[in-house]
Amino acid sequence: MLKQKCVQTVQTTKKTLELLDILSNGDENLHIGDLARKLGIGREEALLLLVTMESHGMVAWDDREKIYRPGWKSEKMARQFLHLNEGTSTRRLFRDA
Repeated sequence: MLKQKCVQTVQTTKKTLELLDILSNGDENLHIGDLARKLGIGREEALLLLVTMESHGMVAWDDREKIYRPGWKSEKMARQFLHLNEGTSTRRLFRDA
């Protein structure tokens, strides 16, 4: 039972990170159904992930466009990362990636 819960937690975390990656690309205005299809999950599961991420500021709902976008917390984390690594080459930052 514990192993199954751990696997489920890892899969949920993976989907959450994939979702954030899709949204951060910003090329497309993807609706919830589109995001769910890209992730290979149901619309309800995608919505649960989005609502959870929204409650933490990681994504924000754009009521005019009816889509989610990266939220204030995502932007803040990106700025902090760039500020902390100012002067460090991109090659050096991501050589282990």
